[in-house]
Amino acid sequence: MAFGIDPKVDYAFKNLFGSPANTFILIDLLNAVLQLDRPITDVVIQNPFGSKATDADKLYVVDVLASDDRGWQFLVEMQMVPRFEFRDRVMYYWARHFSAQLAAGEGYDELKPVFMINFVNGSVFPEIAGHHSTFHVREARQPDVRMTQLLEIHFVELTKFGKGLPDLRDAMDQWCYLLRHGEYLEPATMPPELQSEPVRRAVEALDTMKQINEHRILYEARHKAALDALASQWTEEKVLEKGEAIGILKGKLMALLQIRFGDAGVPLADRVRAVRHRYELERLERVLADATTLAEFEKAFP
Repeated sequence: MAFGIDPKVDYAFKNLFGSPANTFILIDLLNAVLQLDRPITDVVIQNPFGSKATDADKLYVVDVLASDDRGWQFLVEMQMVPRFEFRDRVMYYWARHFSAQLAAGEGYDELKPVFMINFVNGSVFPEIAGHHSTFHVREARQPDVRMTQLLEIHFVELTKFGKGLPDLRDAMDQWCYLLRHGEYLEPATMPPELQSEPVRRAVEALDTMKQINEHRILYEARHKAALDALASQWTEEKVLEKGEAIGILKGKLMALLQIRFGDAGVPLADRVRAVRHRYELERLERVLADATTLAEFEKAFP
């Protein structure tokens, strides 16, 4: 089975939400997450997607930067590998964009709100059970008092989102489901729970990306880079214990397991760690690459 485009990969994410042709899709995503009193009706993408980016580029500081007719800014980021310093990085990026608003001689009353939305393929706040968290600046003893309306930062931890199709209730659920499972969705067989126009068009855009060779090549390069980064994170402590070659193989296998099946694959991670021989890890890697279900991969263990 040939897999589709995983929208969590940064190249695909920016292509999907950062292309001017897909502004309609971005607006729906922003409204689903932010739930503003006045819905967003139009935005201008300040860093539009361009296919000339290469694997050597970091791609972009943030994946999508947009603004509306009020001058409000919206930063949208997809993070495949959230490292320990990710929270601080988010704050730095927000502050960087916020402080860049004023030109010489302009007053502080000219400042506009900056919203940052971080989709994360992992856990950033293990102490928070829900998948969507929102942060403001509030008074410690009276949290209903906000210091300012100019800062709002969202984290959407996709690995905590476990709803199936029958449980989807709103646009936010649909977008989380698409980001978790988008590579397995096809325009011709869209389930009824995902029939909203923006989501349907997003799946069509992913399918188009898959069929254009230039996009596919750049996507595969970024997908490999994400796998390598996640593998490195898994193996930082294990390499010295088990030897570099076996440690890296285990890391890549567990990284691919997490990306393919999310939290459902966690129980099998311990079985991967228990494998002692390199040839067995290489065999499991080949099986996982071809497996269409988690159960199919599980059968490969002795």
